[in-house]
Amino acid sequence: MEDRMIHQPTVMVVDDNPVNLCLMEAMLVPEGYRAILCESGKACLETVCIDAPDVILLDAMMPNLDGFQVIRQLKSLEKSRMIPVVMVTSLSDLTDRVAAIEAGADDFLSKPVSKVELLARVRSLLKIKKYNDQLAESEQRYRELVHDANVIIFATNGSGQINFMNEYGLSFFGYDASELMGRTESQTILPEFESTGRNLKEIAEGLIGKIEGYQRYTHENITKARRRVWVDWTNRVVVDKKTGEQGLLCVGVDVTAARRAEQEKQRQYSRQKRRDILNEGINRRLSQAELIGELGQIGIRPEAPFVVHVMGIPDKYLVEGSPEREWFERQQQINLLIDFLQDSGIGVVWQTPSGVAVIQSLPNLRNGAVTVEKVKLASEKLIYIVSRYWIEVMICAGVAHSAGEVSDIADVYEQACAALKYGPALIPGKNVYHWHDLGFIQFMVKDPGSVQARHFVEEHLGPIVNKKPAKNAMEELGTLEAIISGDSLQVIADRLFIHKQTVVFRKKKLEDILGVDLDEPVTRMNLIAAMKLLSISS
Repeated sequence: MEDRMIHQPTVMVVDDNPVNLCLMEAMLVPEGYRAILCESGKACLETVCIDAPDVILLDAMMPNLDGFQVIRQLKSLEKSRMIPVVMVTSLSDLTDRVAAIEAGADDFLSKPVSKVELLARVRSLLKIKKYNDQLAESEQRYRELVHDANVIIFATNGSGQINFMNEYGLSFFGYDASELMGRTESQTILPEFESTGRNLKEIAEGLIGKIEGYQRYTHENITKARRRVWVDWTNRVVVDKKTGEQGLLCVGVDVTAARRAEQEKQRQYSRQKRRDILNEGINRRLSQAELIGELGQIGIRPEAPFVVHVMGIPDKYLVEGSPEREWFERQQQINLLIDFLQDSGIGVVWQTPSGVAVIQSLPNLRNGAVTVEKVKLASEKLIYIVSRYWIEVMICAGVAHSAGEVSDIADVYEQACAALKYGPALIPGKNVYHWHDLGFIQFMVKDPGSVQARHFVEEHLGPIVNKKPAKNAMEELGTLEAIISGDSLQVIADRLFIHKQTVVFRKKKLEDILGVDLDEPVTRMNLIAAMKLLSISS
């Protein structure tokens, strides 16, 4: 078994003279060589493709295909180009020998052939063949390691220009070699800024000089198609033996899936943490101070004035009794929406029993008036963003904002929820409902003595009730109550013991003071509710 595993050196002899073939065979076989005998150049070329030898002894002068023609063809074939060829010839002219070398001959033997010289040439060329085989095997291993390995390998020169990238790397980034060679990382596979905010271009510049800190480094890269990917890089400084120039050899492993799984885990934790803290706050199991403190610990600091938007979660096509898998998919969509909004920098986003809620700070309005109109506009912008995420799904939002004494997140959240709950019934056909849109209905769902109720009175009757002296305020409130009663001008005039024209004059004055139209039904209802609340609180 072991003998069969030992390779027997094979020598091919090519000569059109059978006597010479027999002579060569007689010299080689007793020394342990296997001999392949070919009587023509054509037979040599055909046999090489089937049974490649280790050395070829080739006669120079043969009919049809001479030795020079045969050797050129041997050197042009992938399978035989590395086989050493000895030209056996009676030619002694230097010109013929030069022609043989140019054709590809590795050595010469002169006729008549000496056995000692023949065996010496064969042994020498077998060593060369062995070295060539080892080199070819090393090259094959190199190709398999570098080009076929599932890792990115690229090299740069001292100027940072890419001068090599393996096949896997080219395929991974989507480039042809010609598109990368001579260009830098920053011009091709490296974004200027990572999504984490790191300045990658700044890090890449002069990396050879600071390699100690970046021998192992994970960062974002970018493909030709502008897709962001994460790669774990091992970087080494290499020196060109010829020029002495320093460059970089970089080996990278694609960790995009692992990184995104890690990011998703972090997102899930952050999403859950926000939801737990804020839901504790809006359920009043945390005080406002405790709520702000808990949020601060996870890096969230909402600033007043702020708006709370509560968007109803669309059921889409799901109905009671739908498969659990569909409900899970729907929840996944909600989670993705929450992450999308949180990442957009709009504000603090979390899921509540009433829907998806957003606390949006309006610091740019801190020194200006936060009006209902401005708050509604902010909510409409938010719904527009959501509608781009959830296409063809009607989004409805209830909204309220901190104002005056109403600065508690739980209070403002309750107002927004009430707006979302009752707004569509009171004023159908809109997608944004502000707490103030509910008018006196607010106090069907809130305590008349609450801060919100006092704020409602202040908003609708403030210009009158804050007047000095109080006597004037009482007279104007009496006139206002009579005018909004719905009675005729004559009845009102009789009740107030004044002329009808005076009623018209006083009505116009009150409209100017309050900035309203007293003939508008909603305005009348709000003023009636405000006066009742004022009476109760007094």
